[in-house]
Amino acid sequence: MTRTAVAPERDRTRPSGGMLEWLNPLAKVAAVLPASVALIGVRDITTPAIVAAVAMLVLVAGARWTPLRARAVLLSIPVLLLVTAVSFTLWTDASGVADTPVLVQLGAWQVHLGAVQIGVATALRVCAIAVLWLIPVLTTDSADMARALNQQLRLPYRVTYTMIIALRFPARSVREFDTIRAARRVRGLRMGLSAVIPLLAGSIRHAEKVAIAADSREFGAYPQRTERYRVAWRGVDTVSVVLGMLAGVAIVGTIIA
Repeated sequence: MTRTAVAPERDRTRPSGGMLEWLNPLAKVAAVLPASVALIGVRDITTPAIVAAVAMLVLVAGARWTPLRARAVLLSIPVLLLVTAVSFTLWTDASGVADTPVLVQLGAWQVHLGAVQIGVATALRVCAIAVLWLIPVLTTDSADMARALNQQLRLPYRVTYTMIIALRFPARSVREFDTIRAARRVRGLRMGLSAVIPLLAGSIRHAEKVAIAADSREFGAYPQRTERYRVAWRGVDTVSVVLGMLAGVAIVGTIIA
């Protein structure tokens, strides 16, 4: 008599990870989705600013930070805010805000206070949505997301494992490009279009190796496959989704009010 092996639940007590990494990946996506959709209809400045601040606090407290990741986030968010605010300020139709005071005038070109308000509100809305989605992006492993899609949403593992390979391919290409650049630097060669040829060749070789490895392990031959561990859905995941829905309802309430 054979016994069916049951994969153990994922260990959520790893000391190297933040508390957000213990949550189910689908729970994090479901938690930020309502607020993100609700923010599309927000037109004031206060609501997206509060959402962005709360989301950043949650991210700071619950994510695992490295110096490189911290610098990237701290630099990208202000740049995104500034570029979006200036862009939408300049793109705003002046006829729609003609009744507001003029802040800048260069000949016939004018920048009204209403255009600046629209630009700032739009920038805060975009940044709030971006910070919300940084929560699942920075705290979720691609393999865990694929496992959750397979185990909770019942997506075929052929699809989920293809997603894992696709998500890991850009990082591998960057590492290989750094190796090619270092090799050319040692040989005294400049970086040019010719450096793309070995990168493409390496990508093709890697794709062939993945295909051969999958075929040798009979990938796709069976309807189900075993996993090293199970990404479980727990009570804290349900609580996080409920909190995300309440946040979305609160934002909708501010729009209606």
